[in-house]
Amino acid sequence: MLCPAQIQERDETIQDKEKRIYDLKKKNQELEKFKFVLDYKIKELKRQMEPRDNQIADMKRKSDVRYSDCAGRWPALLALLTDPEMGAELAQYHKSNAGLALTIDDLRSKLKAAEREVEKEKEHYCKKDRVNEKAVEADMEVEYNRQREYLERTVASLRRKVAKDVGTHRADNVRIMQENVSLIK
Repeated sequence: MLCPAQIQERDETIQDKEKRIYDLKKKNQELEKFKFVLDYKIKELKRQMEPRDNQIADMKRKSDVRYSDCAGRWPALLALLTDPEMGAELAQYHKSNAGLALTIDDLRSKLKAAEREVEKEKEHYCKKDRVNEKAVEADMEVEYNRQREYLERTVASLRRKVAKDVGTHRADNVRIMQENVSLIK
């Protein structure tokens, strides 16, 4: 059978565990909020990137069409290369294709920069979560040590009290026994 002190000690231990579980659940809710915010930001950035992707695909299609046009007309153009007007027109096509290629490269580099920015933001928030987690663990350890010291002091105090009460009871029993002996005589 457990004594009241042991029961109280176990109750306090259970309360400490329940408080820790509550704190961990609360922290988990906060992390879920961060996750929701990050997911929303990622979706928003993807929505912003979608028009650029469409623009890149459209320009690539135009470039492919022009390339196929040029490839199909290559023999005729080769024959007309001696004509100065056709040479100027061909130069214009090359210039246009070069401009489109530069635009496509520029859009691709912007897309890569946006992806790096998303990764950077994600890493930033993940680092914050790791730092917060370490701080919570440190706080929990300090609280655990503080409560353990308090309980150890309480146990020591109760032991001293019990020892004192045992001594008092022993003295009372000896006194009563001596009185009984003197009454018997």
